[in-house]
Amino acid sequence: MILILAVVLGILIALVSGGSLSRLATVPFKHGWLAFLAVGLQVVTVYTHSIQGMAPILFSLSYAILIGLVWINRKLAGMLIVGLGLGLNTLVTVVNGGYMPVTKEAIWRAGLTHLTYELETGARILGAKDIILSHSETRLWFLSDIFVLRGPLPTVFSIGDILLALGVLVFFYRAMHTHSMHTHRIRTHSMRPEAGENSQFDKIASMAE
Repeated sequence: MILILAVVLGILIALVSGGSLSRLATVPFKHGWLAFLAVGLQVVTVYTHSIQGMAPILFSLSYAILIGLVWINRKLAGMLIVGLGLGLNTLVTVVNGGYMPVTKEAIWRAGLTHLTYELETGARILGAKDIILSHSETRLWFLSDIFVLRGPLPTVFSIGDILLALGVLVFFYRAMHTHSMHTHRIRTHSMRPEAGENSQFDKIASMAE
């Protein structure tokens, strides 16, 4: 959910600040099909009950594919931040048996109790990669889904998710404002906006790369 919001927000910010969707077609993003493979693997694993015994392995494999994709495209703006976020999420998932830990308190505060049959340790969250674990049972607890977003789009998310969202914002902003996404090219004088134009977000994006 956080990643979807980041994509939408990134596109909107870029459009409002003078970016163009047509420039996305010029992004030299390599092997994008791997992203569909990884996401498809996660979706099948989440919704296919007959393979739940292999879920931890399949989730870890999907993360490995995504990290590999980020490494291939590491020269694109925002990708290193995305990679860091993926790395943190992968780490906490692997050390907790292949699932992303979340406490029952976080699920309760987010108003997501309807997505689980019980709020007990080891219970899975329907339609997600999360598993309910208490604070004391969770390894690297601070990297798990400890943040809560309420409102019309309630969700729980991690530090890794925040980094993922930041990287996606930078990616779309740069992609829609330049003809080349390579970070050593996007700083050229010919691609800079006029004085004052988009300066604040440009500074943030440049710091985040």
